[in-house]
Amino acid sequence: MPKAKDFLYSNPPLIEVISEVRWETTPVAVIPGASIDPHFLIFNKNFLARLKKAGFEYVKRIIPEEIPIELTSENPIFRYRKAKNAWPLYQTGPGLFTANIVPPYKGWKEFKKFLDQGLTHLYSSYPLPQEYLRIKRLELRYMDGFQAQHGSIKRYPEFLEDHLGIKLRLPKLPDKQELAASLIGEIRIPLPKIDNSYGIITVKPGVITKNEKKNETIIMELIIRKNDFSTHFQKRNVVSWFNKAHSLLHSWFDKVCSDELKETFGEKREIPSK
Repeated sequence: MPKAKDFLYSNPPLIEVISEVRWETTPVAVIPGASIDPHFLIFNKNFLARLKKAGFEYVKRIIPEEIPIELTSENPIFRYRKAKNAWPLYQTGPGLFTANIVPPYKGWKEFKKFLDQGLTHLYSSYPLPQEYLRIKRLELRYMDGFQAQHGSIKRYPEFLEDHLGIKLRLPKLPDKQELAASLIGEIRIPLPKIDNSYGIITVKPGVITKNEKKNETIIMELIIRKNDFSTHFQKRNVVSWFNKAHSLLHSWFDKVCSDELKETFGEKREIPSK
């Protein structure tokens, strides 16, 4: 099967790309919902040292030290940047690693390098990863926002149907109330050919603030997630999964958005594979 070509738009609706790795933690019996990562403190010390050598001098603690670490499981505690407000960035917490980027986005080829480096630091920093780093979830998420320039200020159901291929059919209600209806939920799609993963499409109305101005936005998230791990995942397996997930999400975005909508994204430019 020929490999799909990657491309970028000059004015894309992209808000953020989030790649996420979660691993098993140990539940705390006396505190419902709480758990601990017994190796987190050692891992975080090693991870921090490796990142500082790689030029990530700006480290910010997101969750205050006063909050017990048992209550922070699978939430980011630290954020690592090369400079203040710089992107892309890494985040870590007990049972969690993420790599995130916002525009300007140069495509998967460039972001994959950043993600791969982060995964190398993860597996090199975690004590005996082949034994203790037991992956339980992988997720790749693309978040896009459609605003006035994309025609999203029109009636919500019409935008979903005309430009995203999602039909919201409601009966006629008093005072034409159906015209103001919103779809807030998710569509799940089983993907057995991608390591027993599944896809998620969510669409919801929202507001994005830019230059202190609030803009009405229709937010769409395209997600590929894997929760089923019958075998122990090594770094090469994780990288392979993210590549497959990106290829599918790339195809989904191109198929979901109408040709008319894509015209508002500006010039389309192919990214060289080498």
